[in-house]
Amino acid sequence: EREWTPNGHPRRAAVSSFGISGTNAHVILEQAPALAEDPPTEPVAPTPTGPALWPLSAHSRKALRAQAERLRSHAVEHPELDFSAVARELATGRSSLAHRAAVVAADRDEALAALDALANDQDHPALHRGETTTPARLAFLFTGQGSQHPGMGRELHTTHPEFATAFDTACAALDPHLDHPLRDIVFAHEDTPEAALLHQTRYTQPALFALQTALHHLLEHWGITPHYLAGHSIGEIAAAHAAGILTLEDAATLVTTRGRLMQALPTHGAMIAIQATEDEILPLLNERVSIAAINSTTSLVIAGDEPDVQHIAQTLATRGRRTKRLTTSHAFHSPHMDPVLDEFHRTATQLTYHTPHTPLITNNGDPTTPEYWTHHIRRTVRYHDTVHTLHTHGTTHHLELGPHPTLTPHTPNTTPLLHHNHPETHTLLTALATTHTHGHTPTPPTTTHTHPNLPTYPFQ
Repeated sequence: EREWTPNGHPRRAAVSSFGISGTNAHVILEQAPALAEDPPTEPVAPTPTGPALWPLSAHSRKALRAQAERLRSHAVEHPELDFSAVARELATGRSSLAHRAAVVAADRDEALAALDALANDQDHPALHRGETTTPARLAFLFTGQGSQHPGMGRELHTTHPEFATAFDTACAALDPHLDHPLRDIVFAHEDTPEAALLHQTRYTQPALFALQTALHHLLEHWGITPHYLAGHSIGEIAAAHAAGILTLEDAATLVTTRGRLMQALPTHGAMIAIQATEDEILPLLNERVSIAAINSTTSLVIAGDEPDVQHIAQTLATRGRRTKRLTTSHAFHSPHMDPVLDEFHRTATQLTYHTPHTPLITNNGDPTTPEYWTHHIRRTVRYHDTVHTLHTHGTTHHLELGPHPTLTPHTPNTTPLLHHNHPETHTLLTALATTHTHGHTPTPPTTTHTHPNLPTYPFQ
């Protein structure tokens, strides 16, 4: 059969007919028109260096092991495979099924060893496994003061451009309220004058806010978003910003004012963590000592005048209870905070509060009001109640956003993003691997548009 093109040129075509019984099909076969060349693509931002995360999933454990064997053999046959391209293809080009595993490997040899262990149903330090039929309800937890350390976030700032951008943006909003550039303080090396400033409350609190805000942006970049947000003390301001209650500028004003006013208070207070229940402590308190935080049913912190706090701690110690004095400059969440409440309230009333786009779990009032943040300085941090509320809302997995895990011991099914003295990128990817095994597969960045031709699914 002959056809004519729109330009008046003849086009040759062939007709083929085939069929079974009463069913016939007629197919016209012809040369496809030439495809135009793809337009040049914009360069892609550099990928993070260091470890890579390879997520896998299957309908059964047997299929998961077979998939690991296929991927391992393919990687052996193709040593030129780009680590980040494989990671992204596994995350975006495959279905997310119930039986899951993730490999967090620093290099090719470690990846092959972890895949070999999975193929043989064995354990390996770089291998993480889990099973989920329904993605976990996820909450982000923002750490309170005391978890900071010099250099926190420095490695992520070097290796993850999205983290660096978010951190620098936060510092740009905070620096006009500070006497020294915050980034220089946070990234200072230990035993330097700049590093010593990090432990002053006026810098500690903005530093934690900047780090936590950057971690939140990094998780969003990987496609991980929470169902709920929660924070411990100063961590609630970063959580409120992440929830959309406070803009970056207003959150920066609130957190720097809070740190500055607290720093100016007398330093004759103390804070001690005690193994005890709230009912045991209440009869021992006086007007100079308060319960600063209730972290679990048997773990709390008292704060106030040092002699009174020490006396209460000694009383519990004679009963065989563990006590630990916290390294803090002031007695937070105690009567020592009363002198700054009025001035802080004036600042809080000048801010604009928005309806959150992500629920923020609190147990002391409405975080969209200035009164909430004023009393937030003074009231007990009832973190145990927050954990209970998250449980009633059905959360089954939590990520702790902070420089060191302090909430993880008090919160079931929690994974910290960072850990002091551990490589930051590896710790981050390990947390994301755990998130994958709980039903939320992260989407890693890549430097290339290539899609590696990986082995197909091993149907059983």
